[in-house]
Amino acid sequence: MRLLIIFVATVHLPAFSAEDANARAGQLAAQVLSEGINSLDPQGILAWVDMPRSTSLNRDVTLVVTIENARPTEPFQVDSIDIASSFLRGFVLGAIHPKPSDVDESFGSMTLDYGLSVAPGDKLVISLKLRSKSPGTFVGDVDVWEGDRFLTRTAQCRVSQ
Repeated sequence: MRLLIIFVATVHLPAFSAEDANARAGQLAAQVLSEGINSLDPQGILAWVDMPRSTSLNRDVTLVVTIENARPTEPFQVDSIDIASSFLRGFVLGAIHPKPSDVDESFGSMTLDYGLSVAPGDKLVISLKLRSKSPGTFVGDVDVWEGDRFLTRTAQCRVSQ
């Protein structure tokens, strides 16, 4: 049996040439193959995703993303948060606090753009009010981005009738 590992990296840096972007993608692929996927995580950052594990149809729940900067001196730049559409399929989005500078739904996720800086030792708490709209089990990634590095946590909730 053969194991085939394919790593696709997309670098969205308009100031880079295509050659520079391809070189960076190659570096990231080599890093993952030699050090593992966790080597791409922002260092010194803790993150949690909390919400009720189950709810009933047409009920309000809150998805809370907590980000803690455990770095001794360097701030953490929360560029954006992606929430998988596979999770959001079961909910209607209400209020988001703090409000992102932009919200984009494409490529299988909803992206909340922030550009917020979290000082060493501080926390950022982001709350999304959701109303359950469909019965089922909804699970999806929540990615916290700093530049081209990200942490992935999982949101999950069972909605019953």
